[in-house]
Amino acid sequence: MSVDPESFANEYQSALLEVALPAFARASEFAREHGLECSVELLEGRRDLPELTLKVRHSCHAAECVCRISADPRTQRLCHENRCGDSDGDVQQVIGSLASLNEMVLDTRLLAFFQSSFALHLDYASSRHAGGFW
Repeated sequence: MSVDPESFANEYQSALLEVALPAFARASEFAREHGLECSVELLEGRRDLPELTLKVRHSCHAAECVCRISADPRTQRLCHENRCGDSDGDVQQVIGSLASLNEMVLDTRLLAFFQSSFALHLDYASSRHAGGFW
């Protein structure tokens, strides 16, 4: 269901701060405890809406992997993007609705990101979801 652009922007920014930012911060903390270098940034996006970025690497000499959430106010769609290294061939994008900014979807996206990029399982997330989630 389409809403006016201002309402979409407000709902997106609210969900980004209240749901996605804590999920990214929790994953970042878990990854740091397992020896990875991480940073979480909330930046001004390309389409007048903020984007949330999690940057992770094994060390300062390793390739950086990025998990990003951005939104397009024109289409009112979100882009969940995982990228490892500089190659466009290593980019995975999932386009979704505003409803995709929920704990289960974010846990799934972050799990896929850390498993494929670093072979790290986010153990803390499985305790929050019903059996068979993974």
